[in-house]
Amino acid sequence: MKSYYHTKSDQICYLAWAVWHNLGNGFSREIYADALEREFIEAGVPYRRDQNIPVYYKDILLPHSFTADFLVHDKIILRVAGQTEITETQWREVASMLGASRLNLGIYINYADKKPEFKRIVYETKFLNSKNSGREDQIDRPQDEKSIDGFISEVAV
Repeated sequence: MKSYYHTKSDQICYLAWAVWHNLGNGFSREIYADALEREFIEAGVPYRRDQNIPVYYKDILLPHSFTADFLVHDKIILRVAGQTEITETQWREVASMLGASRLNLGIYINYADKKPEFKRIVYETKFLNSKNSGREDQIDRPQDEKSIDGFISEVAV
């Protein structure tokens, strides 16, 4: 059985793929984000676009925030790009957002030249992957992951 996060991230990636299938390549990230917003509305997916996300430092809420392209299901940071490829720096930015915001899952969608590229970034906390935690939204670690710095797993969807 898939976890809450797996189900939701699969849904987001499916809708992002539908955008590419209908638009093709060559558009700006704003066009892809507009189309993805339409898909979210049609599918009834709760989201907020250009959402300010609070940042915590040592359990203190900082006065400034960062802006995510989308906050989906109030738990998933979504970044949309129209680059040739996703660089490590770009998806590490999402990983930093996750750590500072206390959220656990980010998805970086890149509408590249030939087909969309999806990166799912999981920020691990002490409760994630605990089979006894009883949390509905716990993340199960996929088999095809690679660990990065011991705290962040990058998974290609």
